[in-house]
Amino acid sequence: MKNHSIAPVAILAALAIWAAPAAYAAATCQLSFSDGTVDLGQVSVSRRAVLRSDQNGPKIGSSNRTLSVTCNTSTAMVLGFHAAAAGADAMELGHGGNYTLHILRARLDGQPIRIGRAGNVTQLPTEIADQLQLRASDSIAAVSEQKIASGTRLELDLRIDAFMRKDAVLSHEIQLEGESRFDLTTN
Repeated sequence: MKNHSIAPVAILAALAIWAAPAAYAAATCQLSFSDGTVDLGQVSVSRRAVLRSDQNGPKIGSSNRTLSVTCNTSTAMVLGFHAAAAGADAMELGHGGNYTLHILRARLDGQPIRIGRAGNVTQLPTEIADQLQLRASDSIAAVSEQKIASGTRLELDLRIDAFMRKDAVLSHEIQLEGESRFDLTTN
């Protein structure tokens, strides 16, 4: 009888999210991110069977972050989000994974506010809600009375969920890495 040893397979997931300085468009505003490196740790193949799965595949992990925009004067702000798409509602995380990014809560000048998708600072926002799932090339804004609201400080509480692709074949350690960025347009 042959004895076959199976090497553990691990998935290391990391995502870099950064806030692009937008001095050309927002000389009086600054974007900041609570921590731009999201390290979701390591998952072994033996644990894959017990991972919760949804339409994006088995879930590797989640992490929360805060994105803030601070301006010197009251300003209408549109945040752009840019990442490689992995379907309609997910972004690419290396060759074996994807991730989703949800806005859980928005505050403008310390007060809760709704958010919506917006093409630019003059366009009326669509899909207005308290929470929103970002898409790979998305623009969002704080919304009040069906228009983009102005303020000096916008804070977004974000949740990042990482998944293995359903069709990912794992035979050795792989590292899943992704990159995305936010930028700012003001009036």
